[in-house]
Amino acid sequence: LAGEPGDAPQVRRYRRNQSCNNKHLITVEITLKKGVPILFFDASWHNWSEDHRLEVVFNCFESIKGTVSENHYSLVGRPLLKEESSEIMPLGHESPPGKLPCQRFFYTDKEIYFNSGLPEYGATKNTVSYTLLRAVSDLSRDRLRTRGGGAGPSIATPEANCLMPLQVSYGWAPLT
Repeated sequence: LAGEPGDAPQVRRYRRNQSCNNKHLITVEITLKKGVPILFFDASWHNWSEDHRLEVVFNCFESIKGTVSENHYSLVGRPLLKEESSEIMPLGHESPPGKLPCQRFFYTDKEIYFNSGLPEYGATKNTVSYTLLRAVSDLSRDRLRTRGGGAGPSIATPEANCLMPLQVSYGWAPLT
């Protein structure tokens, strides 16, 4: 079902911002254990907002060339991501991925990033990130910019907004 860019649903980013006050406080506890060269992070917050992605971003000490991530049964080398495009994809087409999959860890040339239950990350020349929360009201939408025609059925999933207290754990260490 390939089409032209003009065939894709016309959309634009929602302009309403959620105010960030004490209601949106994120607490991060950082732990360093004697004899273990890993920084452990435990983040907690109450999610009050729908339809958003919350990420933690790390600045890299040096430019990176790519990543290697643990996946289901192997380690997979991956190139750096390009900047996410705001271009609307034509029907039947998909933009390059903006995030990459991983199981428990991924590493760059000089650093390793650990996670517990955070299945996607991003990597550009100078930063890496983990998606802490992807809150969604629908399984898919016909008007996705990244996929012309959507990514599946438009089924309401209000519980997938995770409007509740949340906690995630991740870690960082240098590779020497």
